[in-house]
Amino acid sequence: MRFVAGAFLVAGMLLLALATPTSAAGSNIVSTTYGKVEGYTAKGARVWRGIPFAAPPVGKDRFAPPQQPQTWSGVREAKVDGPMCPQAEALGKFVIGSEDCLNLNVFAPEGADASSGLPVMFWIFGGGWVVGSNNQQGLYDGKNLAAKHNVVVVTVNYRLSALGFLALDSLRSESNTTGNYALQDQRAGMVWVQENIRAFGGDPDKVMIFGESAGAFSTCWHLASPASKGLFRAALVISGTCDSPIFFRSWERSVAWSVEYANRLGCSGPDSPALVDCLRSLSTAQVLSGRVFEDAGSETGASEDIDPLLSPIMPWAAAIDGTEAGMKVTPLDSIKAGSLNKVPTIMGTNNNEGTIFVPMLAAIAKVDLPLNHDTASAVLQRFFNASTVDAIWELYPLENYHNSYDEAAAFVLRDYFFVCAERRALHAMAAQAIDVWSYRFLFNDGNPLFPIFGSTHASGLRLIFDNTFYQPWTKRDTLMANQLGGYYSALARGLDPNSGPGDLLHWPRYNISAELNMFLDVPSSVEAQYDQSVCPFWDKVTVDFR
Repeated sequence: MRFVAGAFLVAGMLLLALATPTSAAGSNIVSTTYGKVEGYTAKGARVWRGIPFAAPPVGKDRFAPPQQPQTWSGVREAKVDGPMCPQAEALGKFVIGSEDCLNLNVFAPEGADASSGLPVMFWIFGGGWVVGSNNQQGLYDGKNLAAKHNVVVVTVNYRLSALGFLALDSLRSESNTTGNYALQDQRAGMVWVQENIRAFGGDPDKVMIFGESAGAFSTCWHLASPASKGLFRAALVISGTCDSPIFFRSWERSVAWSVEYANRLGCSGPDSPALVDCLRSLSTAQVLSGRVFEDAGSETGASEDIDPLLSPIMPWAAAIDGTEAGMKVTPLDSIKAGSLNKVPTIMGTNNNEGTIFVPMLAAIAKVDLPLNHDTASAVLQRFFNASTVDAIWELYPLENYHNSYDEAAAFVLRDYFFVCAERRALHAMAAQAIDVWSYRFLFNDGNPLFPIFGSTHASGLRLIFDNTFYQPWTKRDTLMANQLGGYYSALARGLDPNSGPGDLLHWPRYNISAELNMFLDVPSSVEAQYDQSVCPFWDKVTVDFR
């Protein structure tokens, strides 16, 4: 039986009858439905690392929904991070990680036990669905967040790249869903939380999911997924989109790219069980081989029209596979139709989201920096037709951006991919009387690259988790971290960011008419209708994405 939420919950109930998770006050040994785990205490928190929440997705379970983990006897040590999922290392020279990677970390306040009933913050990391882990060299260490704000923090691993997103008809025939194994891994982690988190001090009825970048795309997916219903009651979407065809890809394009990718790996032929068998016979390094991108447009017959627009950097997307366990339309379309998990939600972006993507897209378009009119237009024409690009330059006159095409292009990317995409989702949710809040993060954390990149994509993550992460920690950092942790833990605890510390500025709900937006900074402030000058234009732009 494949591991979809309903089936897994039924199986979990049977296990619960036999082995109810327990923990003794002050003990770091906790009984889960699969066996006992022993963590440790550090910095006012109890910590458990590398707990398996699903079986290793190998052999016949590669390119399949996650399965229940095996039980174990005795006490399993949970003091070291488990393996990350396979991904290319920073220079793309070789693959790091292990396919036996479906593990999670739990962080709880030192005094928490099975009777505490604390809110749970379930973290989904970002990385373009191609890189990342549930610890990320300590960036997502949840000790300080748990201890300071009296919450339980869970950070989860999930499969990446082809291993998490390959989509084939033959695979859909096997398990009734495909092209979304990464997202099903996340859901499996949520199911584990429902079964086990009480023993660690958490309340399974008070779960908030939150993620950044690809983790935010994932959070949107779960907001719209019927199979994720009941697994969380609040959401936080950090620098994401609920509707980009780059990250929520049509079935036809998903399959075409997956077959092309398999062919370039040496598994020849059309979509078929034989193709799947070949892919499952390959080594991990072979499945994630960068050679597939080198072959684009070569004599192998590969077509550049098939390669996704963000290849080779971020080529994978969640397939709209037409299934209940997967996705029938984009998350935004589900939200507009009212077929979503209606939970209080915060959505927001960083003020300079686009700056780190300018050099990335320049590299993909094979143009040099700094951009000029021709090269900047070439970058944009990868996504938009020529007449749209002309209209973009009228909306973003160069004199407003220090006469810099790099800066203007960064704001174009910010507004199209992030700001206006989230605004559409906020509008759709507010129209259904769902409590939603919007923000823009502007804080200067003293990073030496801030003068170049500003509050760029992924800024603020170390402050959410209250971790120094290789930077000096200042009093202003403490003030900002207290705001982020205070607002976000309040949403998890009381379904309202204003239900936390009384010294925080009141955060008004978003509504369609006023479009109230919190500017997160030291000090923070509230502004209305901040994005009305550009978003109506972007809401009309449609692109046939690969």
